[in-house]
Amino acid sequence: MIRPLQERAGLAVARFRYRGTPPVVSFGRSFSEATNVLVALPDNRADEAAAQGVLRMLRERVGEAHMTVVASHQAVETARLLPHAGYIPLFDRDVNALRLPRPQVLRKLEARRYDLAVDLCLDFVLPPAYIVRASGARVRVGFAKRGAGVFYNLLVHADPAQGRAARYERLAQCLAMF
Repeated sequence: MIRPLQERAGLAVARFRYRGTPPVVSFGRSFSEATNVLVALPDNRADEAAAQGVLRMLRERVGEAHMTVVASHQAVETARLLPHAGYIPLFDRDVNALRLPRPQVLRKLEARRYDLAVDLCLDFVLPPAYIVRASGARVRVGFAKRGAGVFYNLLVHADPAQGRAARYERLAQCLAMF
């Protein structure tokens, strides 16, 4: 019961922090020319398993060494798929009472400049969404959901009636267009 209230307050803080007119972004070749990619994994292990195709596609395009993965759990499947990628943990101790990432987590983002940031959470989860926005990536991709406009500049609309795999396939198709 308290977590939705915390997320609502955190979302209000994020809206205030990132208020203003968003810059105009050209999406042409944004994916094909990306050199460093940030990926926020879903906190649901079934979603993580379904998203492996998207992770493989990103690995083939930019290579593991140019990928950073944000995970809120022990991402065993992803660690096997991307053993040489960078990892940023985002456990409960890494977020504050408003469900926003703590400063030490945000400082880890500064180690690299990101061209593309992708949130793989199908539902709204504030900490990974905030990380994607705070990454400073020119192109920030996420599924269309409550509050998504604050964090992403490319929204993927996928029918919730479809299965997980179909929604991630839709995300992969959208990324491939660029």
